Amino acid sequence: MNLFRGSGPQGISGIPPMRDGKIIRPLINLKRSEIIDYLDAKGLNYVSDTSNWDTRYIRNRIRIHLIPLLKESYNPKIIETLNRLAAIIGSEEEWIEDTIHPLFEKTALSLQDDIVSFSVPRLKEINIAAQRRIIRKAIARIKGDLRRITFSHIDSVINLLESGPTYKNLDFPDRIRIQLNRGSLIFSKEKKALRDLNQKSSNVEKIAFEYKIAKPEPIIIKEIFAHMKFSEMDIKDLSDFRRTEQHAGFVDKDALSFPPTGSEEHSTGRPL
Repeated sequence: MNLFRGSGPQGISGIPPMRDGKIIRPLINLKRSEIIDYLDAKGLNYVSDTSNWDTRYIRNRIRIHLIPLLKESYNPKIIETLNRLAAIIGSEEEWIEDTIHPLFEKTALSLQDDIVSFSVPRLKEINIAAQRRIIRKAIARIKGDLRRITFSHIDSVINLLESGPTYKNLDFPDRIRIQLNRGSLIFSKEKKALRDLNQKSSNVEKIAFEYKIAKPEPIIIKEIFAHMKFSEMDIKDLSDFRRTEQHAGFVDKDALSFPPTGSEEHSTGRPL
């Protein structure tokens, strides 16, 4: 399921038998059939959750429809194969984490419970894969988890690092704010909702992302889950500007050269 979602190695490695030394799942590596056989042999009753058979959920569709198809048509031992893959990636994840921790400490300027900061020059010295790991680790440290944090979020921080020595910021789920301030990359968890902070902030422009439009074709703005499209019309066919909806704009094609640049303005959140 995580593979279909485009997850990285951590997601593909699956749920570990033990997490944080506190949560233990002793039956995680057993097949359902093995558990049922044990219960039958001991004469023990059990209860099945009816939601496990509801195919509206992708997890159940994979279990009920896809796995049997893979077993029958592709690999009779697909379950063992996937478990072996998860185990291999899981052990490699542990090794990578041990490798990343010293880099995390080396690039950090300050490590507090609700705010951490890193040296941008030091981050830029290391491989982009390590940069992504450090960013994920920083978010998890101040947020407590990585729920609702996607690859697009992590990649937007990478783009922030490459944008130059200026002041810019990104707002993430659960009041997480990431700021680029000259030579520092700062991760913090705000006490108030970010939209309230944005309303009270100054008029200093803070660019969260940037797109270069090479030609007039539709583009997807993944950071705000929006899209932009272009159409050409004769000036005689222009509608009344006063009746045009707020997300539309008009430019003189003869005066337009490519690539123009579009960016997000923090006060409105609308593409310019």
